[in-house]
Amino acid sequence: MKFDFAIIGGGVMGLSLGLKLLEHSSSLKVVILEKESNFGEHASGRNSGVLHSGIYYNPDSLKAKFCKIGNLEIKKICKSENLFLNECGKVIVSQDSKEDTELFRIANRARKNNIDIEILENKYLQKFEAKAKTNDYFIWSPSTAVVSPREIINHLKSKFIKYGGRFELHKEVSIKESNSELYINQKGISANFIINAAGGGALKIAKKLGVGTEFSMLPIMGSYLVNKEHENFNFNSLIYPVPNPVNPFLGVHLTLNSNGQIKIGPSAIPTLGGYQYGIKPNFEVKDISEIIKCIKALYLSKSINLKNLVRTELPNMHKNVMISKAQQLINIPLKVNQWEWHSSAIRSQLIDLTLNKFEYDFVIKNYLNSTHLLNVVSPGFTCSIPFSEWIISNNILTSNS
Repeated sequence: MKFDFAIIGGGVMGLSLGLKLLEHSSSLKVVILEKESNFGEHASGRNSGVLHSGIYYNPDSLKAKFCKIGNLEIKKICKSENLFLNECGKVIVSQDSKEDTELFRIANRARKNNIDIEILENKYLQKFEAKAKTNDYFIWSPSTAVVSPREIINHLKSKFIKYGGRFELHKEVSIKESNSELYINQKGISANFIINAAGGGALKIAKKLGVGTEFSMLPIMGSYLVNKEHENFNFNSLIYPVPNPVNPFLGVHLTLNSNGQIKIGPSAIPTLGGYQYGIKPNFEVKDISEIIKCIKALYLSKSINLKNLVRTELPNMHKNVMISKAQQLINIPLKVNQWEWHSSAIRSQLIDLTLNKFEYDFVIKNYLNSTHLLNVVSPGFTCSIPFSEWIISNNILTSNS
């Protein structure tokens, strides 16, 4: 069947893009090709569910451009569709005077991004989260919230189908080039334009076309601890530490989920593939060479201390270390036997091999009749709806006009 647009990947970005295309024109024929048996089986469905406010991101970045409006858009969906929404807010707490100084830097960046935050003295912390503790100051972010990722994905899927979108499951596709035009290498499916929104597999698809060769992908496993059902801690808000300014991770924190559980984490441990969740191998030999490239680039980096990064993150594989780090943020005791491991998610983090550094922003690459979305990592879920609209208006419709 001939389509106007074929989207590879049925995560939150693929669904948002498909829906936005049909909202632009209901006459378009749009198909989403998903290799799994359902949508959102990887990063989107395994997301923490936190709607980020946009505090941390460089004001010139795509993340900063779309995080605030994306937060509002998803909240609007939850309220209109009666989906789970916990507008709990978030506190960022410090451990010492050095981190207090970093809090003020974060607050300044948040204001440049036009994000509603307050930086307050420690005596006011009890008003927002009585179980948190801090040094002299903390940040209060009222717009941070928690949703159910699966509910959002199901809503987008239903709306996409209602608007006339098609989807094909169990379709692990590739793209081939012939006479300066790209084709879906899948029998019975052709499209005028291809959008690669394959998440952890997006760079692999792009590189086969010579796109994004300056990058390599480092799959990073993020695992959480959750409190056992009989343990009730009654936190009012999310509690985060001051993050390391040169790493793309936010440190071990305490969040709430849609099931009422408390989560501690995540860990940030490199793994062998974008879908390697367990012991059973789910990667290619080439994936290992890509990871080696990433580690070499970070080792050579002038801005990132790889040894320090490993020393900080590797111990988080152990339950007692994660709990100890969480304990630094709160004033109530945590016991190891109160917590159990939760299913993992994988962050498909790009490494810039030319600059030897983490790629901190989303990356968009256009090639012939295709657009490739790379490094759509946190806060990609929060940004997904307005980011999709912008991609379509600035990269896709312009290419087809």
